[in-house]
Amino acid sequence: MRIKHGSIVIPGDVLGTIEEWILGENVYEFNGEIISFIIGRVCIDKNERKISVEKIKNEPLIPKKGDIIRAIVNNVRSDFAQLVIFKINGKEIYGKRFSSILHITNARYNQSETLHDLIKAGDIIEARVINSVVPYQLTIKEPELGVVLALCVNCRNPLKKIGKNQLFCKKCGLIGKRRISINYMLE
Repeated sequence: MRIKHGSIVIPGDVLGTIEEWILGENVYEFNGEIISFIIGRVCIDKNERKISVEKIKNEPLIPKKGDIIRAIVNNVRSDFAQLVIFKINGKEIYGKRFSSILHITNARYNQSETLHDLIKAGDIIEARVINSVVPYQLTIKEPELGVVLALCVNCRNPLKKIGKNQLFCKKCGLIGKRRISINYMLE
């Protein structure tokens, strides 16, 4: 990944190598790599070949325990799902997205439910963050949490809510089951 001028970085992000750049402020060198020392915005001076990180006055959004997030489901396995957070407490994240995990025990109410019954890859969910480190652990065990927008697994058309946990595809007629949030977008 190529770091651009103005990109938001966090401590530990690799910005480039000492062969490419001269060290500026708020960066350090480790094993030939230039690494951000703070949360901030990348500043590149192409004339001097210098890279630095400028502190941001308003800290960027980073998920914290208790935050309500929106995330897209990337992958669903039998016991956990991998998601990418794109909104925190209603505010859009610009730049770096955050990895998260939804474990089956934080999604189901009874033992007979599988994670595949509750969410699918491509779904957008609303969840609560239950820790403060990457990968962020999520829960959807509250009525306002769960799937807020789902796509048909056959034709990728948005699904309409027709029941408590049932969705319907107007295009192909598929009826699907999900853990639907009370905030579902299409009713």
